[in-house]
Amino acid sequence: MHTEKINEAGSLYTTSSAGITCYDIFTKAGNYRGGKIYFSDKVCRILSGEATLIYEKNGFDVRENLTEKSGEKIIPNGLPHIFHFPIDTRMLEWFPEWTKSENFEKYRKMK
Repeated sequence: MHTEKINEAGSLYTTSSAGITCYDIFTKAGNYRGGKIYFSDKVCRILSGEATLIYEKNGFDVRENLTEKSGEKIIPNGLPHIFHFPIDTRMLEWFPEWTKSENFEKYRKMK
């Protein structure tokens, strides 16, 4: 299965195959993406640019800068998170195809 979504924030291409869903995401500078909780581990990797991963831990927001040099980042099952992109960025994300998610309103409001 392949889908694409293009809007003012950039583009998102989705591919599902062999039990894995992969997002190929291009995001324009200044935008946010995400704001959800995924119910499996999710992996992301910055291909070009940079992102700030914002996640909630013990009731506090933690910010982690990710770049091409960061390698793969595993976002654990159940961790509320959102990404902010200070510059144009291309990122891959992947997770099991059966994964469910739900909005995390605190972060969805940041978009």
